[in-house]
Amino acid sequence: MREITGLILAGGRGRRMGGVNKGLTPLRGRPMVAWALERLAPQVGELLINANQNLEQYRALGYPVISDEIGGFAGPLAGLHAGMKAAHHPYVLTVPCDSPFLPADLAQRLHAALAEQGADIAVAKTGDQPQTVFSLSRRDLLPHLSEYLTRGGRRIDAWYASLKVIEVAFDDQADAFFNINSIEELNVRVAREHFAAESAHDAERSLATLADDILYHVVGSGAIVRGKQAVSEYYDAWWTAFPDVNIEIKRLVACGEWVIAENVVTATHLGPWLGLPPTGRRTVQHLCEILGMRGGLMIEETVYYDQLERIRQIGSVLELDGRRIELPPA
Repeated sequence: MREITGLILAGGRGRRMGGVNKGLTPLRGRPMVAWALERLAPQVGELLINANQNLEQYRALGYPVISDEIGGFAGPLAGLHAGMKAAHHPYVLTVPCDSPFLPADLAQRLHAALAEQGADIAVAKTGDQPQTVFSLSRRDLLPHLSEYLTRGGRRIDAWYASLKVIEVAFDDQADAFFNINSIEELNVRVAREHFAAESAHDAERSLATLADDILYHVVGSGAIVRGKQAVSEYYDAWWTAFPDVNIEIKRLVACGEWVIAENVVTATHLGPWLGLPPTGRRTVQHLCEILGMRGGLMIEETVYYDQLERIRQIGSVLELDGRRIELPPA
C-alpha cells in the first residue's frame, strides 16, 4: 500500500542472542532481517530500518537506516519515534527484525481495520495476545509520542492506553508472528520447519533448512548420507516407500547449537523399501533425532529408531545366517 511507510525495528542490544544483533543473525544463509524485509517490501510504499548498532551492515541491505534520537536503547517506541520523523507517508507500519515469517497481508488488514474504526493505531493479535510491535500508526501521532517520551515514558502498553487502539485478529496466521529471541529459539524454529516440510513431501522446502555439507545418519538402517543432493535422493526413496508419511513432533529441546527431537512417524508401506516389496501395512515409529545447527541451517541429523520393529509391523521375511525368518505383522 503506497501510503504506508514500513519500519523494521532493529534497534535493540541483542542481549538475549548473546550480544549478537538479532536482525543480523543468519537464518538459512541470510540475515533474519533480510527475510522480514522481503515479506514487508511488497506491502508498503517505502521501507526504513531502525538500528543503533552495525549501521553499515544494515545499510548494505539497500534501505535507509535511521537511529533513535532518544538515547540509551529506549525500546521500540524510540524506534517508532525516529521512523515517524523520517517517514514520507501518513501511516507507519512497524515489525521487529526477528520476524522472518510475518503475514503477507499484514498492512492491508491493519489498514482496513484502522480506517473502518477511525482508530489511531491498529495492532495485530493472536488468540488473547496482542502483538504490540506489529502495529500500524498514524504518522500525525508524532507530537503525542514525542511528549510521552520526553516525560520518560517507555512502555508501549501505557502509550497505547492513551489512544484509540484497535486489535486485529490474525488467528489464521498465528505462526507468522513467531519471533526469535535466542539461538535456541532459532534452532527450534528451523527444526519445526524441517519436519513440517518432510511431512508435506516438500523437498525444496526441506532442503532449504539444510547446510550444503549436511551429514544425515539413520542409525537403524546404517544409512549415512552426505550433501544435499544425496539427501534429496534419500527423501525420494523414503517417500516412494511411504507416500503418506506424517511426522508428529512430541518434544523439541534445544541447547546451544543442538536440538533433540522426539517424534512419532506414521506411514503406510506402499513402495519398495530396503529390498522389501510393498505390503500396504501401516507403521508407527517412535524416533529420537539429534540435530546439529550452524547459522540457522542444519549441518547434522542423526536418527535413532527401532528398525526391527518397523520390519515387524509390515510383516516381512528376513534371512539370518541363511535361515528364512518370517516376522508376522504387529
